[in-house]
Amino acid sequence: MTLLFISSISFAQRIKIDKKQLAFLKEETKIGVLLTFPEDFVMDGSRIRETDFLFIKEETWNERIPPDGGRKWLEAYETSKKEDWVNAFVTAFNETIAKHSNLRFTPNTVNTNYTIIVEADWIYMGYNGGIIAQRAKLVTTLRFVKSQNIEDELYSTTTPVIRGGIGEGVFNDLCRVKESYDMTGYILALQLKKVLK
Repeated sequence: MTLLFISSISFAQRIKIDKKQLAFLKEETKIGVLLTFPEDFVMDGSRIRETDFLFIKEETWNERIPPDGGRKWLEAYETSKKEDWVNAFVTAFNETIAKHSNLRFTPNTVNTNYTIIVEADWIYMGYNGGIIAQRAKLVTTLRFVKSQNIEDELYSTTTPVIRGGIGEGVFNDLCRVKESYDMTGYILALQLKKVLK
């Protein structure tokens, strides 16, 4: 059932790529990955700025888990941005591409010629109310750059809306976004198979 779900999701969601512009990937075995969150990226269904969204979330979690649920959520959010989401993206990409290529993503840029910058454009965390749930949604711009000069952009593409899962646990909103990054890595690997043949 899960395989069918992933297959149907990935079939419907495609990331536009250009074989010629990405041909340099054929010669590489390791690409660095950076997740970035620009000042102008937006969150939630109302597409508000991150600072405004975080203020609302902190208040919400303080009410749910007094007295410091908001602080704990903010700490978990920062950990997700710095570690969990990039690791989910990298792992999904590497596991999916492994049968087709020696290329691997790594969550740093040390000793890499090229880096993919996964730049957040919109993050919608969804919700899980038990009976009713909404999957997370994610839109990113994927920028392939030279690791020694990230201003030297070789290729850029914007993803469609990538849906994550329902999420479980205390801070399940962060898990749902993690699943969106996971799905982005998975779909990108499927698309890059065409380039890496």
